[in-house]
Amino acid sequence: MKTHSELKKVKVGEYTYIYVLYKHKGVLIRINTKNKYVPSCMNKDLTYNSKMLNYVELNQKTLELKRKVDDYLSFKTKHGSIHRISQKECLKYVKEGEKSIMLSGPFLEMFTQKPKTLTELLDEFYQFKKDELNNRLSYKDYKSLINSLKDFQTSKKIKLTLEKMNTPEFMVQYRNFLSEKRPDGYLTKGGLNDNTINKRFSTLKTFFRWVEDKEIYKFKSVVHRFKIQKFDNDPVVLTMEEIENLYTMNIDNPTWGKIRDVFICNCFMGLRISDLKTIKREEFHLDEDGDYILVKENLKTKTKSEILIDGICLDILKKYEFQLPEFSDQYFNTQLKKLLEDKKLFEDMVIKKKRVNKEIKDYSIMRRKLISSHSCRRTFITIGILKNIPLNILMMSSGHKQIQTLQKYMKKVMMKEELRKIQLKPNNVSN
Repeated sequence: MKTHSELKKVKVGEYTYIYVLYKHKGVLIRINTKNKYVPSCMNKDLTYNSKMLNYVELNQKTLELKRKVDDYLSFKTKHGSIHRISQKECLKYVKEGEKSIMLSGPFLEMFTQKPKTLTELLDEFYQFKKDELNNRLSYKDYKSLINSLKDFQTSKKIKLTLEKMNTPEFMVQYRNFLSEKRPDGYLTKGGLNDNTINKRFSTLKTFFRWVEDKEIYKFKSVVHRFKIQKFDNDPVVLTMEEIENLYTMNIDNPTWGKIRDVFICNCFMGLRISDLKTIKREEFHLDEDGDYILVKENLKTKTKSEILIDGICLDILKKYEFQLPEFSDQYFNTQLKKLLEDKKLFEDMVIKKKRVNKEIKDYSIMRRKLISSHSCRRTFITIGILKNIPLNILMMSSGHKQIQTLQKYMKKVMMKEELRKIQLKPNNVSN
C-alpha cells in the first residue's frame, strides 16, 4: 500500500507551483508549497538549486511539509485507518500534529471502543464466510476450526489472543492438539490425520488473512509459511460390475431404494455433493442429437460442467422426473452404509494409510465402511480414466480447474494396469 507523498508541479492559473501530492485508489491529498516552478532553478527532484535565492531555506520548508504529510500517512497506516485519509484532516495534522486527530472522528471511536476478543472475531469471520459461501458443505470447515480453537483453550486452560497465535510455537502446539484424541465433553473429537489437519490450517490462515484485510492485526510471515504435509491415499471406488449389481438388486426398503438410486446416478455424473443437492430440472438439456446434457455451474469453482446423461443414469433420472430425492449428508451416508451392510456388499478388507505428525501407520478396514457419497465422484473419474477419456474432456464434466488433480488419479490407475502385465499366470510359468 502506498504510504508516501511526492513532489509534483501543478499549473494554477498563469503560474506553475510545486505541490506535495498523494494519490492512491481514488484518494487525493494536494498541498501547495507556495514555491513556483522555475525550470532554470530546479533539481530533478523538484527542489531548488543554488541559482535560486535562499534555496536552502526554501528547500527545507518544502521537505518539512512533505515529511509532515508522510508522517500523517504513516500515522493513519499504523492505526489501521489508511482508507479514511482526507485533505482536510491532513492539513490539520500538518499544523497541529497527532493531537489534532487523536481525539476526533473515527480515532475517538477507535480509542474509546473496547477491542474485539478472539471469540468475537471468529464469530464475525464465520458469519462472513456463511454469507459469502451460502452453502453448508462449504462453510462447515470454518465451524470445525472455531470449535477446535475453543477446545484448545479449554484443554490448555488459556485465553487465546491474536498475539498468542502469532508464533510458530502456537502453530506446533495446535497441530499436536488436533492429532490427539479427546475425551467426551469437548466440541471436537481430535485424532485427526495430517490431511485433515492440513485443511484446518488452511482455514486458519484464511482467518488470518481476513483479520489482515480488515487492518486489525498483521501476522508474521513465518506463521503464514507454516505447513502440514499432505499425503496421498488410494481412493475407494466402485467398478462398473459392482454398480450394475447394486442397481439390479432387489431392495424392499423404499428409502434405501431412493438412496441407492441417487448414489448410482451420481457415479455416472461425478458431481460434488453441494452441486448434486442443487440440481434443477431446467439444467438438463436435449441437444441436436436427442441426447440429454446436464449443464451445471459448480458452486465451489464457479466453472461450468457439461455431462452426458445416458444409460442407467438416464433411467434413474426419468424415474424421478429429473428431480432426485434429497437427503441430509449424514442421513444419506448412514443409511447407505446400513444398506450395504444388510446386503453384505463390499466386505473385502483394504489397507489404508494414516499419517499423524509425520508418522505413517497402516490399518485394515472393510471397504464398505469407506464408501460414502464422496465415492461417487471418485468412481466417475476413475472409470473415465480407465475408458481412456481424454483428461480435457473429463475436466469439462468434473468441473476441475487444474489438470494436476486428475493426473493423480491417472497415475495410480495407469500404474496398476501396467503392473498387471508383468504378473505371472499359470500358463506363463516356465522352468
